[in-house]
Amino acid sequence: MRAFPVQSLNGPTMKSKLPKVIHRRLERFVTLFAKALVNDAPDTFHDLRVASRRLQQALRLLSPTTKTSGARKPLRLLRRVRRAFATCRNLDVSIALIDKRYPAAPVASLRTAWDAIRQWLEDQRTTAIIDARTELKRLDLIDFVSRVQARIDTLEQQPSDDADLRQRAKDALCAWK
Repeated sequence: MRAFPVQSLNGPTMKSKLPKVIHRRLERFVTLFAKALVNDAPDTFHDLRVASRRLQQALRLLSPTTKTSGARKPLRLLRRVRRAFATCRNLDVSIALIDKRYPAAPVASLRTAWDAIRQWLEDQRTTAIIDARTELKRLDLIDFVSRVQARIDTLEQQPSDDADLRQRAKDALCAWK
């Protein structure tokens, strides 16, 4: 999924574009959530984490300072998904670094050491994937989707105020920096 440039949201129809952006990001996240349950590919875990971050950014535009539990619950789920696969992602990066260095190892004993480390990382990754999937099974994805869609519907029913959305985007950018 491509990131949406800020210019695509600026304009007279910013309010009409934001629900579409959030809906696309929600679809991407849910698709990757299900895929992560059955696929062990490193790209799947990376893409799921990226999709959760992008969806969280879009949801924060809806109400960046909301303190209600109903508004924070979807954000908590997104953070839990990222945390669940953080170890997997770190191990995937380490394995990729070893794979990159392995061919350049000049001595057989060094290659043997790289093999041993890689095997240990693979074992750790298998355990981390099982733990992450156990965490995902605890999460209520259907409730999450319904909460996000309800927030999208709320946005569509509110009176049009693009200046308010632009200010929220600026505030979120300042908080991020």
